This record gives sequence, structure tokens and C-alpha cells, in this order.
Amino acid sequence: MFVRCMRHSLRNLDILLTAVMQPLATLIIFVYMFGGAISGGDANYINYVVPGIITLTVGYCASFTAISVNTDLSKGIIDRFRSMPISRS
Repeated sequence: MFVRCMRHSLRNLDILLTAVMQPLATLIIFVYMFGGAISGGDANYINYVVPGIITLTVGYCASFTAISVNTDLSKGIIDRFRSMPISRS
């Protein structure tokens, strides 16, 4: 099942780019382009940006998981898995 999910993720270029490139691009933009304009004191700005980027990445990955489950349900692959001798876990 894991190999199937990884194969779908690698074949779908949109998911791959969003999962890998989007957090890096957002981090670079917010730290290097907006970092000097937003920083307002002695605190290091990157200490606040990185947890936000991680939270956004988790949210994007959760939405892609939900879309994949919905696609599998609508195409009937879940019914096929239920009829096969696969453990529920």
C-alpha cells in the first residue's frame, strides 16, 4: 500500500512540486525578501517563520491525502481492497 501511494505521489507532478518546492520557496521569500522589512527587534525572524512553514506544509499534505482518499472512494478502489485479503491496519 505504501509503494502504491508513493508511486501515485511521484507520478503526480503537482503534488510533488507542492510538497517539496512550495515550503522551500516560501521560506526563501519570507526570510530573504521580507525578513529585513518585517523584523522589528532583537528576535531572529527565522525562529518564527520555520514553524509557520512546517504548519502550512502539514496542512497541504493533509489536503492532498484527503483528495487522494476521495479519488479512491469515487473510483471504487476501496471496494476492491475490501474484497482482497488485506489486513485492516
